[in-house]
Amino acid sequence: MRNSVDKYWNVAETSPLGIAVQVRVTDGCGDFYLLPYPCRLTAAGWVNARTGTALMVTPTHWQPHVETLPSKRAWARRFNKSGMRVIETERSKPPLSPMPVPLVAEAKLNEP
Repeated sequence: MRNSVDKYWNVAETSPLGIAVQVRVTDGCGDFYLLPYPCRLTAAGWVNARTGTALMVTPTHWQPHVETLPSKRAWARRFNKSGMRVIETERSKPPLSPMPVPLVAEAKLNEP
């Protein structure tokens, strides 16, 4: 029976050129670590797919990188129940209350 690494991950030597993938690296003890950012194999070697900087580690396995969407709650904040995107404009904001006039100023206006 295959283990989960063999089942879900491909060997690094079979990685496609120029496509963002998730990579796993290993330390000297044999533990696997998933890098928290997508990587890309180029002619010069492995690089961070977002920044283009070279990796200081050698990947052992890869799988396709899939961008995840924000949580459902985040989408609910952006769209109302009818599915229309909610855009906050100056009109949709509550009006500001007028500044209260100090009583001292009123007293000066009533003086003869």
